[in-house]
Amino acid sequence: MQSVVMLGGENSMITRDTDRGSAFGGAILLMATIIIVVLTTAIFFGNFSFDSQQTEMPEPEVAFDYTDNPGGSDVVLIRHREGARINPLQFSVKIEGASCTGDTDPDGEYSAHSDFGLAEDNWVSPGMALIVDDDNPVQMCETGDFSLEGATVTLLWENPDGEYQTMTRWEN
Repeated sequence: MQSVVMLGGENSMITRDTDRGSAFGGAILLMATIIIVVLTTAIFFGNFSFDSQQTEMPEPEVAFDYTDNPGGSDVVLIRHREGARINPLQFSVKIEGASCTGDTDPDGEYSAHSDFGLAEDNWVSPGMALIVDDDNPVQMCETGDFSLEGATVTLLWENPDGEYQTMTRWEN
């Protein structure tokens, strides 16, 4: 401990003790406060959370943009326009009634995470899009063209009990 003598006005002396440890303790306290504020902000506003499973079905506004390519493969672009974000681990795209000119059957249920390749923390949010064509979400038609004529594309959400609910559907 070091003693500092300060001279004040009118011949008065003020003695103040300083401790170098208090400056270090203050810096640690400031850093801890900053970390708490950053984590709180990340949890509240960002994708960072300790429990990332959605418990209620999101209700996003979705647009389906279809392109019929005569003599080629059809494409549907699924755009998340606005509304709630969707956990990719609980989100699937079901395709029914699609066809390939080759032998492959493209119908099935495709996970946003494992088939479309979205990372666990990359929630589907406004501005994002998923493409369904002959190469996406997986190689749909090994030979020939992919057709969505007469097909239905359903967006499914899996609740925590493992049951699927329909968010929206597009029919061609």
